[in-house]
Parts: sequence; structure tokens; C-alpha cells
Amino acid sequence: MKKQNVLWIILGSIIFIVFNFVFYMTDMSSEANSTAWTSYIFIIVSFITFIATPVLTGRYQIKRKIFGIEPTEFGAVYFAAQLIIGIVLILAESNNFASSLLIQLSLLAIFAIILVINLIISEKANTKAQSREEDEK
Repeated sequence: MKKQNVLWIILGSIIFIVFNFVFYMTDMSSEANSTAWTSYIFIIVSFITFIATPVLTGRYQIKRKIFGIEPTEFGAVYFAAQLIIGIVLILAESNNFASSLLIQLSLLAIFAIILVINLIISEKANTKAQSREEDEK
């Protein structure tokens, strides 16, 4: 794993630990409603995907960028977006579970779709690069 990927994981871990510390130490967890717990779960899922993205994309020599961002960095962008949206929904103390779930599930779906498209493109690019190398030999 590249040093940059390790540093991204360390940064995300620090943010995740601080978030959990604040969530549990400020009595947010004891007063949490279904929207807050949904947001909390999606933040955890985004952290796991943030950690898993470098593992999924690390085997490709040629990596295509997503909107000018490398796939490993896109995992960090998704984590940051989910963290911000989750915190806003937790602090808003809304009891509208359906809208909270819809917002966060949509964000997860967008991330998953873009990541899968990127993996497909990277796979094709690497296959073409390997076939060119074999032709040159």
C-alpha cells in the first residue's frame, strides 16, 4: 500500500475516533432518535468504504480519475460528505427517518455507482495495456 493511502487512512481514522468520542461523550447517543442512529450507521459504513477503496483500486496499474480525483481520494470525499451530512442530520434532531434514509442511501448509491464504473474502466485500461506489452514482446 502506498504511503499516501496509509496517510489518508490515518487521517480518516483520527476523524472517526474524534467523531465517536464526541458522539458518545456529549450525550448525543442517549438522546438519539432513529434519524441520528441511521446517520451514525451510514457514517460508519462510509468509513469502512473509505478504508476499503484503496484495497479495491490498489491492484490496478492504470487508475482512471473520477472528476479529476483518484479513486482512493474519492473514498475520502465520500467519507467527508457523509460525515458532514450525518452530523447535520444528528444536530437537526429531526424525526423524519424516511428523508434521512433517502438522502444517505442516495449518497451511498452514487458513490458505489461511480466506484464500480471506475473499476470497470480501470480493468479495461489495464487489459489493453497488458495486451500492448505482450504485442511489443
